[in-house]
Amino acid sequence: MPADLVGIAALPPSLATRHGAALLDGAHRALALPESELPHVERAPRQARDPAVEARVERLKAVRNRAAAELGLDPGVLCGRSTLEAVARAQPPPSDRAGLARIGELRRWQIEAFGDALLAALG
Repeated sequence: MPADLVGIAALPPSLATRHGAALLDGAHRALALPESELPHVERAPRQARDPAVEARVERLKAVRNRAAAELGLDPGVLCGRSTLEAVARAQPPPSDRAGLARIGELRRWQIEAFGDALLAALG
């Protein structure tokens, strides 16, 4: 195993022993490249935020936070922001629990725990 790789906790010793020389060679070649030849990661552009959806998300977060406190759960465990965003985008009618069930990110137990409060916040 090359000595340069000994202190890397994320690199298993067996991998360092088998492929250590090739890993170091690749790293040295990459470090020698000019900036213009390094790979560039293309990131997808962020979607513009819809202020109306954001306002609904904030109302849903408040409802989620109250329900989480009542249940003794971390708010993110009860329902993450991405799920709240999906609910805000779907915007089911205020009395439509079935509409909540059609939102793929929302689980049945979440609807049972605070679905009515989510619907009220949207209404």
